[in-house]
Amino acid sequence: MSSPLQLPNDLNVSSIKNIIFDLGNVLVKLNQNASAAAEFERLGATNPDARLDNVDLFQTGKLNPQAFREAVRLSTGLPSSVTDAQFDKAWSAVLANFPRGRLELVQKLRGDSGYKVYVLSNSDPILTERLNKIIDKHHNERSLDPFFNKVFYSHEIGFLKPDEAAFKYVIDDLRLVPGETLLMDNSADNINAATSCGLQAVRVDITTNLNLLSRAQED
Repeated sequence: MSSPLQLPNDLNVSSIKNIIFDLGNVLVKLNQNASAAAEFERLGATNPDARLDNVDLFQTGKLNPQAFREAVRLSTGLPSSVTDAQFDKAWSAVLANFPRGRLELVQKLRGDSGYKVYVLSNSDPILTERLNKIIDKHHNERSLDPFFNKVFYSHEIGFLKPDEAAFKYVIDDLRLVPGETLLMDNSADNINAATSCGLQAVRVDITTNLNLLSRAQED
């Protein structure tokens, strides 16, 4: 079941030229019943719920995948018999798929409605690789690049939302006019940080019907 897109009263859609999308629970459906901890436990971890203090380092590109795996193996007590492939599958179990029509709508916004569309997502190399496999399987593309004007992952730019530096990085890189740019994100903290940087922003989730954006541009 979809929910209507609720636009702020002070948002003039006709002024919007750029849209920045979050991925998780906005464009990408998540497995709500899946977690890395549960998957690690299934693989024999003795302390699957251990606090992982280096996730932020991994998601900002300051830790490579092998170093991250080794740190998590040590913290959670994963058996040495668990392969890297098994580890990566467990770590990325939360990613499900793109709901039918979601990426097609992005293409419509980019093509028919004339928006420039971007992604800004907190991610890491393991999650991004899994996402690319989903795209390849269901959309016959190797990444999100063909669907968007540009894609920004935290592990590539070195900043995590809701750090304002993440939004400023995108604004500066693309030379965006913040007031002409709309962020669509499911996190209130991210919305607040984006508006502090001058961006327009609206909170949405995977159930939000985004078709209003294309209709609004055409009206």
